[in-house]
Amino acid sequence: ISAAAPRRDNAALHSLSIDRRQVIAGVPAALSVEVTNHGSRRREADRLLVDTDAGRVAAVELRAVDPGRTERAGFEVTFPDAGHHRLTVSLATPDGLAADDVQRAVVPGTDALSVLLVNGAPSPDPLRDEVHLLRTALSPPGPFSSGVSTEVVDPEQISALSLAAFDAVVLANVPPLDEASVAALHRYVRSGGGVIIFLGDQAGEADAFNRAFFGGPGGLMPVELGRGGT
Repeated sequence: ISAAAPRRDNAALHSLSIDRRQVIAGVPAALSVEVTNHGSRRREADRLLVDTDAGRVAAVELRAVDPGRTERAGFEVTFPDAGHHRLTVSLATPDGLAADDVQRAVVPGTDALSVLLVNGAPSPDPLRDEVHLLRTALSPPGPFSSGVSTEVVDPEQISALSLAAFDAVVLANVPPLDEASVAALHRYVRSGGGVIIFLGDQAGEADAFNRAFFGGPGGLMPVELGRGGT
């Protein structure tokens, strides 16, 4: 006599994840969840219901899932403001085990990404200024936010700044920096910050540039700058 209950059709939601590292207020955040069919029959196409603190925000189409297979469903959610937000994803059609039909997460959001632009060749003429076009591209004027805020400084100001306040640092055509500035950038990178280096006519001789940015363990540049700027 079998005392076991008959096998039930069951799909489980798991691996709810944020697919982009940053979640910015007013900008769509990319998320995804995996759905595994633990039953013996094909689970036909369904929907995922997405709810936040503000209520229902989306109903995402979910493809059919064969027995024993896993499907990944991506979706976007726009959180209206910074802070921590509750997120709930659930199957629209309940199955034999309701406990795994829902996934919940707390999603932290910020007002904007903060990017430090180090201007190696400032100019009163915007079209000749080293960072004018980059700053405009990252944070264009207008009523809608790009989700990026920028601050522009001169190279000699780096060592006096708290770089931890920035999500990325862009060195735009800067000359070789002093030891204090390079050390500050090394600490910033080791703690998880991102540095982008754009070369230009202010970079100077390759040897001096390499000593500042490439030499030693954990250099800021992945490869050595060759003579002639190559």
